[in-house]
Amino acid sequence: MNFRKIAGVAKELCLERLGSTLLFDWGIREFKKGVYSWLDRSDWENIEIEPTDVSRFYSFFREKLQLIGMSLTTGDQTHDEALWDELTKALEVFREVLVSNFHVELPTARVVSMVTDMVECEFLEGFTGKDGQLYVKPKEKPYDLKIKIVKIPAGPAPEEIRQKWVGLILPAYIFPRNQKQRDLYFGEIPVGYEECYAVPKIEAIELLKEVFLEAAEWFINNMSSWGDFWFQLSEAEIVQ
Repeated sequence: MNFRKIAGVAKELCLERLGSTLLFDWGIREFKKGVYSWLDRSDWENIEIEPTDVSRFYSFFREKLQLIGMSLTTGDQTHDEALWDELTKALEVFREVLVSNFHVELPTARVVSMVTDMVECEFLEGFTGKDGQLYVKPKEKPYDLKIKIVKIPAGPAPEEIRQKWVGLILPAYIFPRNQKQRDLYFGEIPVGYEECYAVPKIEAIELLKEVFLEAAEWFINNMSSWGDFWFQLSEAEIVQ
């Protein structure tokens, strides 16, 4: 089944259940704009969808509905709650059609603001300012483990560079920490990293620099220092 058919069936269901396809159609238009450059071929709508791509399609459509919701929110609680509810219903229909045709597992359909997503996934945390207003800030990551790299890890660096990780002890935490994080990244996590060790890049590179300066310089010159390195569970062992 191709995307054109999927979208057509879902649109009919939206009309039948919701009485309108306005938000669904808008989401599909935004989806097409983005996915065209992603797939890099003009006839992508008519190509049979591979089951392995279904979760990515689902996550991408959710993202587009989420952006639409953010553009339409007004700050009025009643209006905004109704808006997110309607967007969630549109995603529910899209999910139902994908699941029934490809027999895959997908996260529960739920469209919320990106801020809500990030707070629930523990990337942001809320706090009350001196003025009594609610604000959000990045939540400090709890690197509550120490791991020792015991196997040459996978990755884009040359093997002789990756080999230098072996034997190093690094701060880490298990990613994802909760189901909401897993749902947010569903379809985006590379195979083998569905559960993995997340290690802060800056600190890891500094530790690597102390032992293998050339290897550290490769990562400094070729990769962003923002975020985390991911190591597969089989590539490390917990030492603390």
